[in-house]
Amino acid sequence: MAINLLNVTKTFKTLILNSRCRISPTIIHTTDKDPRKWNIFYNPTRNTNFFNRLPAQDLWKGITSVSNAGRKRGRGKRVSKSKIKDLNRGQVIGVGKANIVWPGLSTPIIRGKELVEQQQLPEDPERETKLNQLRDQMGTVKRTKLSPIERGWSGTKMPGRSIGPPDPVGEDLFEGFDTKSLRTENCI
Repeated sequence: MAINLLNVTKTFKTLILNSRCRISPTIIHTTDKDPRKWNIFYNPTRNTNFFNRLPAQDLWKGITSVSNAGRKRGRGKRVSKSKIKDLNRGQVIGVGKANIVWPGLSTPIIRGKELVEQQQLPEDPERETKLNQLRDQMGTVKRTKLSPIERGWSGTKMPGRSIGPPDPVGEDLFEGFDTKSLRTENCI
């Protein structure tokens, strides 16, 4: 039982039970070999700050949103979803900078007939560069630009755009003609 108790306290030292509450056990060893006489103290500490108090969606909203007064003055017409990046993209739970094998999280617990133990693997030097490349690719969404001839005089709307030659009527094919839209109306 004493060995199990020691294993539990060792895992408490390395694992964080909750994202907001960390328990750091301290064992005071005595000269007694009887584990019932050992003193175990738990020092609960709460690690909270601005970044782990709110979810990522609320943090991004604070950066990309416009105040109500700004909206009344015409700012924030376009939704700035393109600025929002998922910074967890490309990351896998249980795989990090330290490159440690976590049985039950990053690898199966049993491989064949053997139990897999926690072990340190050599560092992956390309990991950070791959993550940075993934994050850089997320923000680069380019809209296709239309040439001024195709665009028309009303931005990306229909007035001023070229539609092409009209439909043939009988034997008249209207070759060399070009149709421009002057006005569009809803016919409902």
